[in-house]
Amino acid sequence: MKKIIFKGVKALTFENNKFKVIVLPELGGKIASFYSKDYNFELLYQNQSDYYKTPEKYSTFADYDTSGFDDCYPNIDKSDVVYGNKLIYYPDHGDIWFGNFDYHWIEGKLKLSYTSELLPYIYEKTLFLDDSGLNLEYQIKNTGKYTIDGFYTVHCLMNCEDDMKIIFPDNVQQVLNVCDSNVLGKKGTIHSYPKTKDLNGTDYYLNKVAGEKANKCEKYYAVESINQGKCGAYYPSIDAYFVLEYDSIKLPYLGLWINESGFKNNYNCALEPSNGFYDSLDTAKTNNKYYSLQPNETFSFTLKMNINKTY
Repeated sequence: MKKIIFKGVKALTFENNKFKVIVLPELGGKIASFYSKDYNFELLYQNQSDYYKTPEKYSTFADYDTSGFDDCYPNIDKSDVVYGNKLIYYPDHGDIWFGNFDYHWIEGKLKLSYTSELLPYIYEKTLFLDDSGLNLEYQIKNTGKYTIDGFYTVHCLMNCEDDMKIIFPDNVQQVLNVCDSNVLGKKGTIHSYPKTKDLNGTDYYLNKVAGEKANKCEKYYAVESINQGKCGAYYPSIDAYFVLEYDSIKLPYLGLWINESGFKNNYNCALEPSNGFYDSLDTAKTNNKYYSLQPNETFSFTLKMNINKTY
């Protein structure tokens, strides 16, 4: 591991013969780069500025760089939540993304740790490389005396390109549109997957990325819990796949954000495995699809990222 300065902030980088990774411990442990040497390919959407702005506590996520791989916990959309016997505020995209992480490099693994100021929990993430990709091991421990209600969501913003194809698990047959869209209609509309109809009645493929000048964005979730912890994307420019693997019992819900220059003029997308359905704790509680972390309980799960010739 090496300590470097990356776009004006302290960064940690490590690599093997196939991949190179850059992590920003002072910006929530963000993975700023996941680079494949075999394909000369950067997976993650890059900060469009020459430097990173440092967010204040409880900042609005969209006011800062929307790039790289952030972790969202204990929510995405901001909300007021009862914890114990008092009302507290869950900030936009949770409180991990602006956290300052401690770190240690131990036996080829980067171990990151953060003690939340929002709630009594300790958030730990361990990263290491092997020939089949980047491994991530998570532990979220409730150190308080009350239950913590919330959910974890992957927020991995990937580069997009023309004719790129999104891959969902085979059992996904319907998706729920969760943002008003001039293509998919009002929030709450259910669509067949992967092919549906747009508002003009024209066939529309939800698993395909449109061009950079499409000037639109959508977000949707699989209606049912997924049965396979594997999703990804095919990149025609390198004739290879990005593959994200995880435990679908631990993270049973799956969303997708596609931004074809409709938001901040960015061209990116994000596969979003989660254990909440969806985005705000209020909505997740209404759906009874969230996670209650009990006192002294540790929620553990793993992710694996790879770029490979086959899916």
